Amino acid sequence: MFATPTVYAQRAQFIDLSDVEFFNECLDVAKDRFNEGAYENLDSDQVKKNTPVVYVSTLSKIDKESESFVERKTLNSDRGRRKFLMIDADFNAEEEEQSKALQESIIALADEHNAHVLIYPTVSYPEKPRFRAVMFVKRAMTRETYHQAMLWWFDQLSDAPTDESDFRMSANRNVPVFTSQEQIDGVYSNLDDESREPLDNKVWSSYPKPKKRKKIDVQETELSSLMSKMGMSLDQSKLVKITREETAPSPVGKSYHSSWRFIDSVARSVVLGEVDSDVAVEMMEALATRGETPDEQKSWYRGNVKSLERSIDVMSKDKEALEAARELISYKEFIKALKG
Repeated sequence: MFATPTVYAQRAQFIDLSDVEFFNECLDVAKDRFNEGAYENLDSDQVKKNTPVVYVSTLSKIDKESESFVERKTLNSDRGRRKFLMIDADFNAEEEEQSKALQESIIALADEHNAHVLIYPTVSYPEKPRFRAVMFVKRAMTRETYHQAMLWWFDQLSDAPTDESDFRMSANRNVPVFTSQEQIDGVYSNLDDESREPLDNKVWSSYPKPKKRKKIDVQETELSSLMSKMGMSLDQSKLVKITREETAPSPVGKSYHSSWRFIDSVARSVVLGEVDSDVAVEMMEALATRGETPDEQKSWYRGNVKSLERSIDVMSKDKEALEAARELISYKEFIKALKG
């Protein structure tokens, strides 16, 4: 299993455990750290920024000696493989019944297939009844077969995802972290049940695969060429802070009509592998802090994310759209995020 200590780490470590063993260990560690008071003086945002992240189970043709640590972009390549499925259920306050119903459906499906399942609340719980659910499969999945498996899962649940990134294997996810006893009490796990088995990949073989995206060869600009020649990249840990503290208060963050070009720039960086997709979503949340009320900020955030996902989809297929977008580092505040 490949994981990092935080979402901002650029190199992931291979942990030589089975997927079930890995998540079981994460669960035990999370409980121990809560009992030790590890997060007592941190708010939820600080906890999220210091939460370990899981990516893929393994790589095709992996050399465990030379690839015990790899760049995250390698995990998002065609070599990435997963033997687990994950739902990131983002319910809001007052949606407790919907959250509970989905959890019950997931558990019933696991029982039907005699399969392992883990459900654990996020750090937003119980204020927001959000959770992650994990199931496990027999054979390692590619990006295409992962998409098929997630279609099958939601079809069996007769439900739709609250987060479209659930269909993408490249979407990294936080492992369990607990800041309250209520979160621990909200865990459902049968991972210790040795009679349970991984799901058989055959059950979703008839579901459609995603359309393949054409690889786009983009003409290097002077800025990107300079970055490449100097061996520089963007420090992921600085991007959200810069967006919140400098971009959002500027004329760029004034409204959607003034921020869409910036959102396109972030989308461009995601497509080119310069910015991690989860960091990009956090940047959209930081951009929305310009809103005057919590409700306005929430509305702007959702709109920002939709615009980001739409732009990523378009730029992944359209070279002209990609090249038309302004480079992120052409915004002067983001020069500070460069690292050599």
